[in-house]
Amino acid sequence: MHAMVDSRASDDKLGAWRLETDAEGIAWLHIDCPGAGTNVLSNETLRELTRLLAEVGQLSPKGLVILSDKPSGFIAGADVK
Repeated sequence: MHAMVDSRASDDKLGAWRLETDAEGIAWLHIDCPGAGTNVLSNETLRELTRLLAEVGQLSPKGLVILSDKPSGFIAGADVK
């Protein structure tokens, strides 16, 4: 697994996303929609993702891993309400 050295969950935890970086300069962007059994893209999660991707760009990591903290899968679909 990856050892996190710059965990900024308290600053970067938005509604569904959490950004961390590790000792090797890799950024890890976790999705975990709170209160839901599966992750679903909504207008809000896409706004959060846009903001965090801009931040990742400024960090200039060696790489970016986007992963789900849900055991059931990555993203089930989109909420089009």
